[in-house]
Amino acid sequence: MFAGIKHKLDAIPAHVRYPGMIVTLLVGSMCAQFILLHAALSDGGAQVEPDYYARAVDWDAYAKREGASERLGWTAQLELRGAVGALTVSDRDGAPLEGVEGKAILTRPHISGGGIERELEPGSGALLFALPEGTRGLWDVKLELKGARGERFTQTLRSEW
Repeated sequence: MFAGIKHKLDAIPAHVRYPGMIVTLLVGSMCAQFILLHAALSDGGAQVEPDYYARAVDWDAYAKREGASERLGWTAQLELRGAVGALTVSDRDGAPLEGVEGKAILTRPHISGGGIERELEPGSGALLFALPEGTRGLWDVKLELKGARGERFTQTLRSEW
């Protein structure tokens, strides 16, 4: 079975065959390294988180806001309606809340930096916002809501569109 392959390899002189194998392995390794380098740099490379220190100093206030949001017991559901995101906010009993206003900050979880801020507009039983055009993929939707009695609620939802 392998006799034909051995015969073909014997046709290549040893002084060409063995250096040729080494060169082939080196070139293959270099190609693999360039492919990995391109993959690592194609999405912008390493990303630095903006205002990292300021956010770290503000951690206690952030944790307090998150705790207050959890104690409210509100939940938000995101539904995609074409080019529009629709948020339904419910109280701890599951009843929809009225008079809620606020904003949604849309960020890509794999890209550092600021996001796209959208004001939430009431409509058809939900809070509506426009989705970014031509940018399919995974998104984090950070909600900053204010209730009718001044309650503050924050929640981050992850969705793919």
